[in-house]
Amino acid sequence: RQRQMCIRDSNLGVQDLQNAAQIIDIAMSRGAFRANEAAQVGAVYNKIEAFVKSVAEQQNQNAEAPASQ
Repeated sequence: RQRQMCIRDSNLGVQDLQNAAQIIDIAMSRGAFRANEAAQVGAVYNKIEAFVKSVAEQQNQNAEAPASQ
């Protein structure tokens, strides 16, 4: 039963990824990373942002699709 609770609590959603991107952005602006880490952190940030944007576009397309199909 405890394992089921852990699995249920560990679901990762789009909002979690948006929060992670925001945390990365804030940390970068505050100088939390060394210069040699900036490219890797930026690459991860870009991947998260692209994924979130893709999901949002798919949701918009699904919302605009006729319900009769």
